[in-house]
Amino acid sequence: MRIFIAAISFVLLSGCTVIQPFIDKFTIAQFDENEYALVNKIRTVADLAGQRCDDQLTSKLYAKSLYHYGIELKNYSQYIPKNEQTKKPVELLYKMTVDVNDRYNKQETVSKTYCELKYKSIQQSAEMIQKAIGNRPRPSVW
Repeated sequence: MRIFIAAISFVLLSGCTVIQPFIDKFTIAQFDENEYALVNKIRTVADLAGQRCDDQLTSKLYAKSLYHYGIELKNYSQYIPKNEQTKKPVELLYKMTVDVNDRYNKQETVSKTYCELKYKSIQQSAEMIQKAIGNRPRPSVW
């Protein structure tokens, strides 16, 4: 009887830590290394681009690269099952890459301030998404 009461107490006291991983396995997408890698590419390119804002041509090329990676990430993430919590942030990140690419394609020169702020914003957004994806449950091997 004491063992039964101890077991019930353990389950009730540890509730979330024991049950949450089990619930997550069925309600959110598993960790996806390809999705994580695409977000990492966007974060890395945005970080590098922000350091080259004094060079219009280089900044424009970085904007194009970010736009391409943004499309790839959006398309990749779109149909992953149980991925709703990532779809919206990825869509917003994609929109940011469209905006910066459009700016560089429509204007002869882009201000250094805009460049630094935009690339920093993209980098920070990608980092937040990366953290969310990185915290997902890993597929079990057993």
